Amino acid sequence: MQVRHDCLILFNRYEGFRRPEPPPRERAYSGELSDHARARLRKAFDLFLQLFPPRVIENKATKRKQLFRAALVTLTIPSSKIVSLRQGNRDLLQPFLRHLRAPGRAYIWKAEAQKRGQLHYHIVYSHFAHYDEVRVRWNRILKRKGLLDEFARKHHHFNPPSTRVESVRNVRRMGAYFEKYLAKQEVTNLGEGKVWDCSKGLKVNRFSFDLSSSQLHMITSAAAQAKCVLRETENAIVVAGNRKPLSLLNRFYRTRYEAWRKDTLEGLS
Repeated sequence: MQVRHDCLILFNRYEGFRRPEPPPRERAYSGELSDHARARLRKAFDLFLQLFPPRVIENKATKRKQLFRAALVTLTIPSSKIVSLRQGNRDLLQPFLRHLRAPGRAYIWKAEAQKRGQLHYHIVYSHFAHYDEVRVRWNRILKRKGLLDEFARKHHHFNPPSTRVESVRNVRRMGAYFEKYLAKQEVTNLGEGKVWDCSKGLKVNRFSFDLSSSQLHMITSAAAQAKCVLRETENAIVVAGNRKPLSLLNRFYRTRYEAWRKDTLEGLS
């Protein structure tokens, strides 16, 4: 059985069955989001939601407590000089991501081309990010690369509104953000390079464990009775995250799930 943030997948597995491993192939980053890359991105996003549930934090600026799920960060380049994908990833994005990397934290980023053809980035970050700190750090990187000179000549300062930060509280908003920004498959038209990536800790397998036939029957019966079976195939049953089936599963997986989550969080950096 595989546990995701919004559903359970109950697999029918045969003893001794192993999926054949694909032959090794040389990686080539074409600047496009392929179907395979999109599936890996969705998996990383799903793991992100599993590892970082909603929690109450203290806003450093207001000193007030607030419900928090993730920070959605947008980074833009206010220059008419078009930056290639490879150059932007190396010279702009990577220096910025160094400030986000820390034990127990995670991020997912996606590159896009704006309508005017310029590169920009969308980042989902696991912890609170203050908009002033984000803007100062990003503009400092842009200034070092001469990408604010044009703006400064016109406005006489080096602090353009080049970033946007939004704190999210619920999964629905996160799902909408994923479909609108992260899951787009269009060509970036910015040359070769990575279109997306994430923290190393988000590249692990989803949490899963084995059920006995009696346990499997108990869960599927409860799911059918609660009318929360989303999809059923020959090899798997997808069950919505309904309270009744999940409460039955607590005794089967809760301890193992918490151990998996702790180990995975410790591996994040």
